[in-house]
Amino acid sequence: LCRFCGALFLCTVSVQAAAQEEKNLYGALWEGQLGNIGAHLLFRFVIDPVTGMTTGHSTPQSISQNLKAVWRWDDDIPLANQIGHPYHGAYSYLAARANGFTFYEGFFFNAIASATWEIAGETKEPSLNDLVITTLGGAMVGEMLHRLYLEVDSPLGVLLNPVGAFDGLIRGKRAKNVKSASGGISSFSLMVGASFIAADKPLSFNKEMDKTPRRAFSFNFGFDLVYGEPFVHHSKEAFSQFDLKVRAGGPAIGRTVQSWFNVTLLSSGSLFAINPIDTEKNELSTGLSMEYDLLGMGTIDSYQNALNWGFKWRHKNKNSAFALKASAGWTLFAASYYFNPRESSGWGGVPIMTEYDNSYGTGANVKLHFSAAFPFPGEVGVDIVSIVYYAIPDTRPEGGGVEWISAALAEYSFPLTKTFSLVLADTLFIRRGAFARYPADFKIANEISLSFRQKAPSPRR
Repeated sequence: LCRFCGALFLCTVSVQAAAQEEKNLYGALWEGQLGNIGAHLLFRFVIDPVTGMTTGHSTPQSISQNLKAVWRWDDDIPLANQIGHPYHGAYSYLAARANGFTFYEGFFFNAIASATWEIAGETKEPSLNDLVITTLGGAMVGEMLHRLYLEVDSPLGVLLNPVGAFDGLIRGKRAKNVKSASGGISSFSLMVGASFIAADKPLSFNKEMDKTPRRAFSFNFGFDLVYGEPFVHHSKEAFSQFDLKVRAGGPAIGRTVQSWFNVTLLSSGSLFAINPIDTEKNELSTGLSMEYDLLGMGTIDSYQNALNWGFKWRHKNKNSAFALKASAGWTLFAASYYFNPRESSGWGGVPIMTEYDNSYGTGANVKLHFSAAFPFPGEVGVDIVSIVYYAIPDTRPEGGGVEWISAALAEYSFPLTKTFSLVLADTLFIRRGAFARYPADFKIANEISLSFRQKAPSPRR
């Protein structure tokens, strides 16, 4: 095996050296398996609570069984399904991009690597939703990391793109920066602070327990990144402009909320766009985009990959600016995490959920962002995401149904200096599910935070 890997490694180096910037199929396939190899080694030490075996302890027998098995819809936690798999898929995608393949061609390598993992990387039966999420989400996450890696002229870039750094090492040179139609990163800001959590509707199915409002404090951080110029974007180059907003917090500090985590990720990457208006005061860009959104607060955890058509408009005055970004479209694949109505007593008598499941489906979505900026009193911003999808009947025991998830993020930023500000924010999550053979599910959660924001100097060249 060592000789085979060494020979394949040398073959990859020689082919890449000869092909230089040309597409290298063997290199993309070989390097695309690095993520699978690393994950396999890691999960050899993770115990599956259902089987009692390590999830990565695959054998010829388990591989043979998975080749014959029917692909299923799994019920893994959101951390694994909606965050872990897109990042896992990014590795094979990054390998494809490092070896000369395009954004759209990268989907093929994601699917190959994901299928390989499901069959040979794990002992569990192959998961259909993992294949979809890894392929779609991995391409979006991978393309953003690919472009950001090429923007960072530092050894720390390896944290963004380990595969690209490895490829550059065996090539003997670092990949050239992407000749983006919009010119790279246009703005970046970092936030850190604390928040107060209020959850007045079910975090459980215990009606008596739900009469007690949840109150707790939590820590949070986040960042906002804009790549390219969104309001004057005009290009057919995929992801030559994208927006990325991340908010995260936890764990909670309080007696009535346990194991509280908030992970919100909103991203939109342009597939193509035109710029019909570009005047001194008004700018407008419109086109097709790909969305990857993760909405997680407490037990409200939802995810979508979508194709949206939208517009981005900005009006500028001498001392102010107003911006509106709006889009709507087809939610290709959505997932929502929910708890079955069974509880048991955990540490200190705190009720915990003993069974959980996921619903998967397809539907529609609407996304909206509005902001108004002034030298004083500061800047106001609002983000709204609403997703409605039909849950595929075979993906949950309760049968088919409809899920509706909405999130609203409102922020007020008071400037302390030109680049440093105090931010007061409120985040509201609402979810309602109507199932074929189960009572309607309704959850609502709210988080108020106070943070400091530091805007970085523009890193664009």
